[in-house]
Amino acid sequence: MGAARAPTATKMLSNAIASGDYGEIRRAFHEVTYGRFAQMSESIPAMKMYLDSSDSYVRYVAAEALLRVGDQSGVETLIHLTSQDEPVMYKLIKDSYDLRLTAATTLAKYNVEDVTSGASLALMNLYKATQNPRVLDALLSFQRNSATPELVEIIKVRGHGSA
Repeated sequence: MGAARAPTATKMLSNAIASGDYGEIRRAFHEVTYGRFAQMSESIPAMKMYLDSSDSYVRYVAAEALLRVGDQSGVETLIHLTSQDEPVMYKLIKDSYDLRLTAATTLAKYNVEDVTSGASLALMNLYKATQNPRVLDALLSFQRNSATPELVEIIKVRGHGSA
């Protein structure tokens, strides 16, 4: 009796996304990234297929998973999410989250190169719109070696306002 063959990355992701269950979707991306039978030669192309998904959460999870394995092809997807004028909400269990803020944190966490990506500009615009401290932290991470005068002014004002 032979062992059952593990589903391909494409099939695993497709099934999870078809379920519409965000927890299941996250688990599937995790499995094709870290699972016992994960093969990056198969997983990376499968994940890239979802960077253009009609579901913002699926696009986000695909971009994040790609960054986790060292592939930068999802950076533009994350920048696009942070650049939305209105909140991009998703719900996990009973809490709702704004994907713009989550994407901003992810860009900083994976230390995305900002030279050509425009991430700092997207984060600055998101910070101006939301005044969210998580976004400011992400922006500080991007500009830690060369803060723009605009960021320096924000820091001064925030520091003065909290005194």
